[in-house]
Formats: sequence, structure tokens, C-alpha cells
Amino acid sequence: MNLALLYLLLVKATATSFSGLASLPVVRHDLVTTHHVLTDRQLSAAVAAGRTAPGPNGLYLVSVGGWPILLIGLICLLAGLTYSGGPWPFGYHGLGDLVCFICFGVLAVLGTAYLHRFEITPLDLWASIPVGCLVTAILIVNNLRDIDTDRQAGKMTLAV
Repeated sequence: MNLALLYLLLVKATATSFSGLASLPVVRHDLVTTHHVLTDRQLSAAVAAGRTAPGPNGLYLVSVGGWPILLIGLICLLAGLTYSGGPWPFGYHGLGDLVCFICFGVLAVLGTAYLHRFEITPLDLWASIPVGCLVTAILIVNNLRDIDTDRQAGKMTLAV
């Protein structure tokens, strides 16, 4: 995800106008561009590989769980692609926290429960809420760290 975020930020015109890229976790902007550890083409290939590598596992889960698991997978894949990319990246419009809560909390827990029992109960839904809150809290901490650079880049998070 960090490679994909870096790639999308580098593609955006605003990415070169602020220094916040250097503070991205795991992937350092200066290592990727200044020291030429990865070229733009290699970075793009790494993002593509990271997006397709889970495919066989996902296909297996769909073969077990059927269309509900396929639907959850497609929703989460679309969310991952449109967080920082596309014509209207929702991560730049204050919706990243909500989508994170839904995809990494609610849908993850409900999908797991469905794969185990082939049903979803109200308890499963209730159990998904603390998971979504925890994952969203991690995103909020990250957004608080990046508040100045996000503001400069025009990225509207809940923190900004």
C-alpha cells in the first residue's frame, strides 16, 4: 500500500510541490527518486505485483464463499485503487477514515465470519465495530503526523 500511495503521489502534480513525501512510512521519497533505488517503471511494476499477488488466495476464498466474498473483495479492491487515485480520490476529501472503517473493519470481519459459518449474525456486525475503530485510529494517528503536509497538498482528512 505504501508503494501504491507513493506512486500515486508522484504521479499527481502536487506531489513534487511539498516535502511531506520524505516522511512516508517504509518508503522514503529520497530513496526512490534521488538515489534511484527504484525507477518510476520499477515502482509501477512493484505496485502492480503487490495488487495482483493476493489474487490466487482471493480466488480460493471466492471458491469457498461464493459471490458474497467476491463482492467484498471487489469493493475493497476498488477502495484501495481509488483512495489516492482516480478522478476523485476519496482519501483527499475526508472520506478515507470512513472507507477504512468499512473495508478493514466491517467488511473484513463480516467476510471472515461468512467464510466460517456461511451466515452473518448481528453479533458479527457488532464485533466488526471495534475492529473498524482500531484500524481507523491507526489511520487517524498517521493523518495527525502528516497534518502539515496534507494541508499543503490540499488533502482534506479529518485531521486537516
